[in-house]
Amino acid sequence: SEHAGSYCMKASEKTETFRIIIADGFYYLISDAERSILKMDASEDDTDDTMTFPETYEVFSSGNDKLDGKSYYYEKTKEDDGTITTYWYKGNDLYAIQYAGSIFYITSVVQKTDASLFNIPSDYEVMDLSGLFSSDDEGSSEGWDFGLDDYDWDALAQSIGDSAQEYADYFESYDWDALAQSIEDTAQEYADSIQNYDWSSWFTL
Repeated sequence: SEHAGSYCMKASEKTETFRIIIADGFYYLISDAERSILKMDASEDDTDDTMTFPETYEVFSSGNDKLDGKSYYYEKTKEDDGTITTYWYKGNDLYAIQYAGSIFYITSVVQKTDASLFNIPSDYEVMDLSGLFSSDDEGSSEGWDFGLDDYDWDALAQSIGDSAQEYADYFESYDWDALAQSIEDTAQEYADSIQNYDWSSWFTL
C-alpha cells in the first residue's frame, strides 16, 4: 500500500508476523513481537514513487496443481527478464503468490489501510545495516565498503601464529607416557573388578 510516498507490506510466516516498510531510501523489516527492526539500504527502483503493478498479465501456463498438499487452480506469468510468478486461486479468490522462491499467502484484502502499519517505532532495537554495501557502480562489487580497508591483518596473522605455537608447545611437552599408563591402570582396575565380582547373586532363583 502507498502512504505519503512510502510502501508497506505485512507478511506472516508460520511462527511470526512482520512488516516491511520502504521509506526515505531504506528498507525496514519490523517484528512487533520481537520489538526489533532490521534497517537496510533500498535501491532506487524500490524507492521510486511510480512503483506500480502491471494492470494486465500475460499468462503462459495455467491449470491445476498441488500446493501444500491441496489442489488449486494456478496461472503462471513471465516478465521480460524471465522471472516467473505463479498465482494460486481458491475458487475465484487469489489464495497465494509464488515469486522468487517464496510463497506469499493472501489472508485478507482491504480497501482502507491502517495508518499505524507505516509507523516505525522509535523504542525498538535496531540493527542498522545501511551503508554496509555501498557501491559507486550499481551491480558491481567494485567500491563496496565492508569496513576492512583499515583492518590490522598483520596483527590477526600474528595472533593466529601465536595461538598455533602455543598449541604446538603444549602437545610437544605433554606427558603422553603418563596418559598411556593412566589408561592402562584404569583398564586393569575394571578388569580386576569384573573378575572379582560375585556373579552368583545374578543367577539366584
